[in-house]
Amino acid sequence: MDCEYLLVYGEGLLREDQNHIQFHATTPEGAEKNAETIISVIRKQAQRPQMFSATLYRQVKEWR
Repeated sequence: MDCEYLLVYGEGLLREDQNHIQFHATTPEGAEKNAETIISVIRKQAQRPQMFSATLYRQVKEWR
């Protein structure tokens, strides 16, 4: 089943401190693996890695 996923990540709790990446995956496991890969790359570039957080959302149609 092909679904859209939204990965929201950032180094703070405020919305303006967060970024997002939207992507497709055929399985939830594939989406988790893709998200883990993305997170590992982004976390290495973080200015405050101890404050870094990420959340993965499923079946997002459009980010507003």
